[in-house]
Amino acid sequence: MLSILNKPYPFLFNTKRNVLIAFIVGVMVFSVNWWAKNENFAQTNFIVGKNALSLFAGLTTVIGILSTIELIPRLFFNINVKDSWTIGKEFLMVVLLLFTITILNYLLIIFLSKSSFYTNDLYLFLNAFLYVLIIGFTPTIMVVWVNYTIILKRNLKRVEEYNNILEKRIKEEGSGEVLHIQTNNKNEILHLDVKLFLYAKAEGNYLDVYIKRGEDIECSTYRFTVQSLLNHLEDYDHIVSTHRSYVVNLNQITSTSGNARNFKIKFDNVDGDVPVSRSRFQAFKEALNVEKE
Repeated sequence: MLSILNKPYPFLFNTKRNVLIAFIVGVMVFSVNWWAKNENFAQTNFIVGKNALSLFAGLTTVIGILSTIELIPRLFFNINVKDSWTIGKEFLMVVLLLFTITILNYLLIIFLSKSSFYTNDLYLFLNAFLYVLIIGFTPTIMVVWVNYTIILKRNLKRVEEYNNILEKRIKEEGSGEVLHIQTNNKNEILHLDVKLFLYAKAEGNYLDVYIKRGEDIECSTYRFTVQSLLNHLEDYDHIVSTHRSYVVNLNQITSTSGNARNFKIKFDNVDGDVPVSRSRFQAFKEALNVEKE
């Protein structure tokens, strides 16, 4: 069970998607309340009528969704949290969402109810949350798992496509042009063979540059930044940034790998992989001449 919860899962929450989800669910909640409650019930138990009660229920749900999946990630989730998202974290986010909606709807009942019966009734609140959890969690498990399976299959198919493209690229000859780049250290020059360059990795204010020398890999450190290196290599379409800390030569990539959350790049005779961040994935795909979906 723990291994399943730790499986990588894409962080799919973005503003456009969040607003769309909130709107759709809000309309559904409004519709269900409007259909399930009659005017007599609303007038007897609440200070507003059926239409207003249904509208408040829908708006409360919208606020709960946006505050949980939009506001909280903006305030508390950095890029590392999003890039290490898992199935377990997705489930916890859903539970938090259901809990938030329960609280807001319970407060709504307290404010709009003609009776003080609901006030400070912890048992009633816990029952309401348990009800929401039971109703909401089962379909959530199904949606998350189906979504995980679909995304994993799609990404594995992409990996196969990219590896086929990379096989063709490896056979192509590079220009062999050597660039002489002044680094941030005035006494230091980076002599970069564009053909033999594999990738560069930022470490603080320094840049580790990996060059292929026959069967060996040479790593040299320079006082330089990723953006500065990219500025000097902007005329080379096959050299791109796949991550805020990495610059890679697409012609030297031997293969890619991936799961439901992210992609990684592999080079011959290099230990470890180079990540492709979510924000740079589209540019990486276009650089590989893969047609947009």
